[in-house]
Amino acid sequence: MKKNKMFAFVALAAAAAVAVFGGAVVGCASSAASGRPCELRLMSYNIRHCKGMDGKVDVQRVAEAIIREKPDFVGLNEVDCLVERSGNVDEAAELGRLAGFHATFAKAIPLQGGSYGNADPCDTVDVIRSN
Repeated sequence: MKKNKMFAFVALAAAAAVAVFGGAVVGCASSAASGRPCELRLMSYNIRHCKGMDGKVDVQRVAEAIIREKPDFVGLNEVDCLVERSGNVDEAAELGRLAGFHATFAKAIPLQGGSYGNADPCDTVDVIRSN
């Protein structure tokens, strides 16, 4: 990965981590005060541009898998944004909409008229887009 793309991804990941873990620290402090344990659910998922083992691109199916796990933070790899092979869908935005998260997308490379990269859907981060 080129230096500027690596920097953009690291900066994006750091911003998301601060937002999530900063909120988690506040939440954990209030949990500790009440005597309840603090839990933060993290998920890493290589979505293969939403292409399943059956060869079908299905954003809904990936969203359902994320929802089933109930994560506080998700790191997604191999995400398409307006790429021909996946129907010109902004997968990060659509996954965020379907799973109830805000979508943060970091472009790694241009691909088929769109972008290919990583995304961090999170329920506490505003939408940030790096193109």
